[in-house]
Amino acid sequence: MPPTKPRTTARKPRKTVLRLDRQENVDAYQALIADREPLFSIGEVEYTIPKQAPTAWTVRTAHVSMTEGDVAAANYAMFTMLGEAGAEALASCETLTMTDFERIRDVILKRVLPGEDDPKS
Repeated sequence: MPPTKPRTTARKPRKTVLRLDRQENVDAYQALIADREPLFSIGEVEYTIPKQAPTAWTVRTAHVSMTEGDVAAANYAMFTMLGEAGAEALASCETLTMTDFERIRDVILKRVLPGEDDPKS
C-alpha cells in the first residue's frame, strides 16, 4: 500500500492576538525607565525617578491598592520608582522630615497614578 499523503484542510483564519512583548514595546519601556530626573539628594548623591511611569506600574499599584490597601500601594510605587538603592537611601536618611517625605511620596504617586486628583486619599 502506498504511503498516504497528509490531509490538508482549509483552516479558518486565526484571530490576531495582540502581542504585548513585541520589540517595539520592549524598546519603549526601556526608554521610558531610562528617561529620569532627580527627585532628592542625600549628600552628593542624587536619586532619580522616571519622568513617566510605565503603564504596568500603574496597573500594579492600583491592584495592590485594591487587594492590600493604600499604604501597600504607596510602598510599591515608591520602591518601584526609586529602585532599591533610592528607597533604601530614603528609609535610612536620619534627616528626613515628614514634610519632605510627603512631598516625595506625592510626586511619585502622581506619576504612577496620573489620573488621581489626590493620590494619598
